[in-house]
Amino acid sequence: MVQNMAPVDTINVLYIEDNFINVRLVTRMLRQTCYEVSWADSVEGGIALAIREHPDVIILDMHIPEVNGYDALKLIKAHDDLKFIPTIVLTADPSELLREKCMALGVDDYQFKPISRQRLLQSLDTITQKRA
Repeated sequence: MVQNMAPVDTINVLYIEDNFINVRLVTRMLRQTCYEVSWADSVEGGIALAIREHPDVIILDMHIPEVNGYDALKLIKAHDDLKFIPTIVLTADPSELLREKCMALGVDDYQFKPISRQRLLQSLDTITQKRA
């Protein structure tokens, strides 16, 4: 018996992260899934890439040298072309206050490093199923 299986659409994820090791880790975690990762190593570059490519999800590191992650998040959420793109924050900062501030800006998920593949995939799956 042959089953007709619809192809899985690729879901584009933009990861704004200045540490290439973390980028490589997330890229490997998402290998062999429907998620395709593009990367920007600066907030300015990430915003420009997001405007140009309009990703399905943005993953944002909170500790980027030129602009802190919270201010980067405010820039993203204030931009008319980007504010509705689901966003996941990744951070090593366990501050409950920062988490609350980010969630108040409309973050879809807030995860602590070290990154868990299972948690990240669960978050991405939940976010992308909401959009379907």
